[in-house]
Amino acid sequence: MKDQDKTYKEVVNRVKQLKNLYNHIPVYIIISALYVAFCLGAFDGGRFSQYIPFWSPVCMVVGYGLSLVGYSIYLKHGRFFESYYKQWENRKIEEYLKREEERVSSLDRWE
Repeated sequence: MKDQDKTYKEVVNRVKQLKNLYNHIPVYIIISALYVAFCLGAFDGGRFSQYIPFWSPVCMVVGYGLSLVGYSIYLKHGRFFESYYKQWENRKIEEYLKREEERVSSLDRWE
């Protein structure tokens, strides 16, 4: 029963994450379009804004797009990353436990 509850919670969490991604895509398109239009002077009487560098809209659109791509990759292959980090975490725990055992056993010896 506990396994089913845990699985259900994981699935619900995954669906929420996917929903967040789908909600961000139209926001990305709208914000990027408005920012590029602003930088091109659509809201300033057709004049280019002299205070905003020419590379700013490109960096914003590319950076935000890359973050969405990274998040979608995480959602698609997240289990791989989670399992890798879980294995690493278990190895580190075993390593520290072994070190602690050696330290305690060396303190218990009589010389």
